[in-house]
Amino acid sequence: MKTQRIAMLALAVAGTLSGAAFADPEGVTLYGVLDAGVGSVQHQGNTGDGFASTVNAFSPIKSTSLATGSAVNGVFNGGIQDSRWGLRGTEDLANGTKAIFAVESGINLPTGQLNNNDYAVAAGGTTNAANSSLSGQLFNRQAWIGLQDDDYGRLTLGRQYMPIYDILSRYDNVQFGQLLSPLSFSGGLGGGVGISEDMREDNSLKYSNTINGVNFGGLYRFGGISGHTGARSDYALNLGYEQGAFGIQAAYERVYDGIKASSAATTLPGNIGTLTAAASATSCGATTTAVEVGGKFYCPGLTTIVSNGINAQVYNSTGYMIALKYKFDELALTLRGGFSEYQLSNGDLSTSQMGLASLYGNTIANATTSNQVLKAGTTASTHIEWFGGDYQLNAANNLSVGLYNVVSSADAGYGKTSGDSGQAQYTARYYSFLYDHNLSKRTDLYAAAMIAQFSDFGPTLEASSTTPGFTTNHLLMVGMRTKF
Repeated sequence: MKTQRIAMLALAVAGTLSGAAFADPEGVTLYGVLDAGVGSVQHQGNTGDGFASTVNAFSPIKSTSLATGSAVNGVFNGGIQDSRWGLRGTEDLANGTKAIFAVESGINLPTGQLNNNDYAVAAGGTTNAANSSLSGQLFNRQAWIGLQDDDYGRLTLGRQYMPIYDILSRYDNVQFGQLLSPLSFSGGLGGGVGISEDMREDNSLKYSNTINGVNFGGLYRFGGISGHTGARSDYALNLGYEQGAFGIQAAYERVYDGIKASSAATTLPGNIGTLTAAASATSCGATTTAVEVGGKFYCPGLTTIVSNGINAQVYNSTGYMIALKYKFDELALTLRGGFSEYQLSNGDLSTSQMGLASLYGNTIANATTSNQVLKAGTTASTHIEWFGGDYQLNAANNLSVGLYNVVSSADAGYGKTSGDSGQAQYTARYYSFLYDHNLSKRTDLYAAAMIAQFSDFGPTLEASSTTPGFTTNHLLMVGMRTKF
């Protein structure tokens, strides 16, 4: 009998590890995506080992220590999809009701590390990183359990995607490519309404249902801050309709005291003061040119970059999105587009008032002033529009194009304004192209390009500033993806 139980267990494990081949409708399935390729970015710091996308080609902002913005070549993670593995399961409870769950972990395939964007932000140095909800958690992408009923819909509890992210994953034009679409790369644009850490919500309750083509749902996050019921709480609502070739979706999200990370000020010993660019060449020796950082010059080889952890930025945020798509079957063409806008204002509480001294294991350097990021009485707005589509050339080949317009500004209205007020001002236009060739149902090869143009800079990035913004950036990449 003991031998029989061991044999049955071995068969169950083998079935689980077979992924898609595991046909039992009740049980656990191992699944995942591995995606990596070779690429080049025009303006970029060093590649980041735990950084989910390895590089950041979407920002015109130089990192603290990046003076020239030289090109970088390397192996990049997740050109289309962040590499990941996960477990999902279902159990039939009878009468049309099932118990369901999923846990999913994102990894940087070239290095084997867990996605940990906020660690990359805290590390500072010469890496161009960005804050994110992928910050070193074992199951950083999602972790939830719930019930699903044929009539009453689906109710889940745990770490889950915001509704805007769910919609954009189906309404973006370049397969929601991590290194191709600003909607996918930035949680602020892709579901966190300005706060990338809130693209996925911990401690959340989420409901969804579809009746006669009409889908609707919502999410609520419990803040968990003692004595402050509303702090760190969020809610979101979504409504849409999909029938045949046509689809339309809308969502609204509201975040209270959301926290995102930025790099704390760094200490750079050995600075030679504020000099002109002409004088800096001779200040470090006849053959060495000084590096400008924050209006001061430093001698390469004589300077050590020291990280001071992170600064927390506490915001209240409100955002909405509308997206549409239409599929022309006779042309094998699908068009998609939409627009979104969100506004940030200073949070009600600082991280110190909420009793938080660290974020994802990184010490918060500005705990008492973390909710004073924007100028008093101002808001920071971001407006996004996108359009494009994909054309199915044949069964194995697909070509997709995405056009994105992003306006980042400081005041309630969008467009160029006179002051940054805590948010860097610029207009960005992204042009993305993806050619995808399927080798099989599970494996594909792809070639991709993303071209960025930046303009309408505010004071922080305009030409007269000490560290003016880049006016262009581009990414070129060829990669391979396999699913299991």
